[in-house]
Amino acid sequence: MTRTNSKLGRKYFTPRKSLTPKKRHSDSLRKRRDKNRALKEIKFYQKTTCLLIQKLPFMRLVKDILEDLRPQIGYRWKETALLALQEMAENYLISLFEDSNIVASNSKRITIKVEDMQLVRRIRGLSDICNR
Repeated sequence: MTRTNSKLGRKYFTPRKSLTPKKRHSDSLRKRRDKNRALKEIKFYQKTTCLLIQKLPFMRLVKDILEDLRPQIGYRWKETALLALQEMAENYLISLFEDSNIVASNSKRITIKVEDMQLVRRIRGLSDICNR
């Protein structure tokens, strides 16, 4: 059953309580709709140029990491510096996911695993972050 959220104007599906044998066809239809929705989301995010990580949580994370590294020094950040850092971090993550997807498809899988990301980082020549 499809309902519309009045605030967002988006359609969402209500979960069914029980699946009877004759509803299996509709279940596969729902899976197909979910795939189509996922593909639409992917196309939407590929077209956008906005940042995907929210600004305030990223800013809090950066300041928290810096406070853990150097607690005695009180750093101050300009907004443009944080935005530049966020842009660089998102570009790095996107390229890492793209290369991991290539590695996963090379091993005839659709799902990205941690091993794929580790292999990409090893090929790039980056050491593990935990080993400083």
